[in-house]
Amino acid sequence: MGYLKNFNDEIITLDLWGGNQTYNKKTKTYRIERDCGIFSNLSVCIYGIFLLEIENYKVENLEIIMREYFFDLDMHKLLFDKNETEISFDDIPNEELSFFKENCYPTMCGLGLKGWDRVQSTVENFNLKITNKIIRKFFNPKKEVIEMYEKMKLQKNIIDNDYVFIWARKTDKIEETKVPDASTYYKELIDNNLLDTRIFVQTDDPEVINEFKELNFNFESFDDIPVTDRYSFHRWISHIDDTIFEEKYGLSKIDYVIKMYCVVLFASKSKMSLIYPGNPTTYVPIIKNSFDGFILFRDDKSKF
Repeated sequence: MGYLKNFNDEIITLDLWGGNQTYNKKTKTYRIERDCGIFSNLSVCIYGIFLLEIENYKVENLEIIMREYFFDLDMHKLLFDKNETEISFDDIPNEELSFFKENCYPTMCGLGLKGWDRVQSTVENFNLKITNKIIRKFFNPKKEVIEMYEKMKLQKNIIDNDYVFIWARKTDKIEETKVPDASTYYKELIDNNLLDTRIFVQTDDPEVINEFKELNFNFESFDDIPVTDRYSFHRWISHIDDTIFEEKYGLSKIDYVIKMYCVVLFASKSKMSLIYPGNPTTYVPIIKNSFDGFILFRDDKSKF
């Protein structure tokens, strides 16, 4: 059974990239308690649900305890609604399911993409039919998320498919992947005739903002999403008191997580998105259910 281990009458333990992960046979609940960021956890969950389903363990409930930001908050309940639909892969050939299982597991750069020293599948053979079934059941943004997205959209007067979105995270991500510098993104803007389009840059690192400013072109950012002065910002969030976090950054931890998920929605609804090598490299196309309209980077700074 591979990643599914330690069976008993009630609980299956999953060995999937860290943390404590279990499946309760009676309640049909997949529970994940894990460090790492939002999109790492969501990528692992998608793959975990896929594994359980193909082994005929139906997943009806999902709990995501993201310990890097909170110690006990269920991120799934915070961000998503669940549809009461069945996940069925009966319409997908067995060879495609096997390929996804063997090649599209999580890496530092997204599901099935280059991570550490391995190269697995590329976008040409990534099966979005599989992921779309999981997204439709478990990852429908809650009303509160949509309301925040619409508020941010109105504040910036954003029109769908009428802007370019650059996601250029840095901080501690440079320990995991080779992140492109601002000039690499800028070259893509030039090569794809995008400089005359409205451009948004989303980053967590003030050095990245300064790099883009030095290139002397017009871009905007969501100023209410923190750009941190701490290299280890993401690893540190769960260790700071909620009140202190809000005083320092002007929003609660919960609103921060919600706004970061709104970033996915903005990236998915852009004319073109340029995304650093990381879990959003596949998570955003999965949400859009298409790899069209993306420039996605590997961790050697080349593109897919």
